[in-house]
Amino acid sequence: MATHNFSLRFRRGVTVTTTPERRIRIRLGDLYTDRPDTPESQRLFETLSSPEAPSTPGVLATAPFGFWTGFTLPQLEALGLIQYEALHAGTLVLALEPTARLARPQWQSLAPGARVKASRFAQLRLEEGRAFIETPLAAARMAIADPTFAVLWAMLAQPKSVEECAAAAPAWGEETVRRCFELLLAACVAYVTDDLGDIPEQRDAALQLWSSHELMFHARSRIGRHDLPYGAWFLLRDRIPEPAPRPRLYEGPPILLSEPPADVAERCSLSLMKSMTARRSAREWDEEDPIGIESIGHLLWLSCRIKSTYITSGPGPVTYEHIYRPAPSAGSMGELEIYVLADRCAGLPAGAYHYDSHGHRLFRLPGEDSHRKTLLDGMQTAMNAQRPPQAALIVTARHPRMLWKYSSVGYSLELKDAGVLFQTWYLLSAALGIGACAVGMGDADTFCRLNGTNYYDESSIGEFALGSVPKN
Repeated sequence: MATHNFSLRFRRGVTVTTTPERRIRIRLGDLYTDRPDTPESQRLFETLSSPEAPSTPGVLATAPFGFWTGFTLPQLEALGLIQYEALHAGTLVLALEPTARLARPQWQSLAPGARVKASRFAQLRLEEGRAFIETPLAAARMAIADPTFAVLWAMLAQPKSVEECAAAAPAWGEETVRRCFELLLAACVAYVTDDLGDIPEQRDAALQLWSSHELMFHARSRIGRHDLPYGAWFLLRDRIPEPAPRPRLYEGPPILLSEPPADVAERCSLSLMKSMTARRSAREWDEEDPIGIESIGHLLWLSCRIKSTYITSGPGPVTYEHIYRPAPSAGSMGELEIYVLADRCAGLPAGAYHYDSHGHRLFRLPGEDSHRKTLLDGMQTAMNAQRPPQAALIVTARHPRMLWKYSSVGYSLELKDAGVLFQTWYLLSAALGIGACAVGMGDADTFCRLNGTNYYDESSIGEFALGSVPKN
């Protein structure tokens, strides 16, 4: 299908200016290209920048424009600079906006009577007063300009033809609905069904294994399929000051933890290489000789204590604190916090404790003990163990600490930091003779009730079971 069935314009965010050298500069974010300033290029770029939709967009692809501007329309499309619009009576209904370079839509025509069904990966979201449909399957999004389209979108939960949807939007007629459908197909948020009413993703073995939210998280935390700010942008630095580098201190007397002896490396039974080989996930423990507070203290000191901090600078006047622990973390933001759930631990009463990594000590949490038991029972179930672990380490993230610096990738970095910490604990546990097991699931809401924290400010992202190694 040719693109001349749609109105074309530069996508949102593209600007066209003239440089002092009398060249036309096309800019999208931090990317730009300069081209000769000619009457033809001025006419092309003014047309694509006009708030009024081009009345005959097909003419934009003609040779003179491509020759004189150094660009052909396909080249502009390949750069992700062009959006495609479906209009009704001259009013915008729906627009396909590319979100990456080399994201030229793959157009296809709808045969008479063909039925279309929405992808289960497509998601409707709101931002800055606009409604979008997005998918992790393609580098494009649909911008909804007319609320009538929301009715048609809801209908596509089941296979529907142009004629069926046009009957639900009689003011539009079949031609407008057809154009909307063809935009949906090009953006991979909907597909033509086969004779059984299935769409391609239902026949794709790999896609069948992905959940919608997991694939969207994967696509949005990697570059290539979106145009969101990505990396250390400090986007809200002018509105939100640096989140506290240190967590709150809990009330009550602290429980001081011991540091490992100076010759701990020599006393450890295994070298690093042997620890890598010997590492195992332990789901059974020695109940006659349970893990002790000394072992937990040594594990935390070797992995999580604060070694040093210093003030560094970001963009402009921004300064913030770097935090260094033995286990590395993204950007040295120090967003992770550690909590100890003690159940059957020698020298440490059953309860929930926060690890003060600056002072190498524990503070007891004031929350109801039933929440601690719920968390431990959940870990037992997740591990398929006979009993709850003797002790457990709960990893939380103080989310604003990481999200203040990083855009798009912040939460994925928190999970990576937790994974690094888990491997550190595994290797240390093998060397120190501690039974350890990373747990694949946890209840962040129950932990927030235990700790009295706001889910969006600090919540659990990982659980790690500890216990003594059976002697046999």
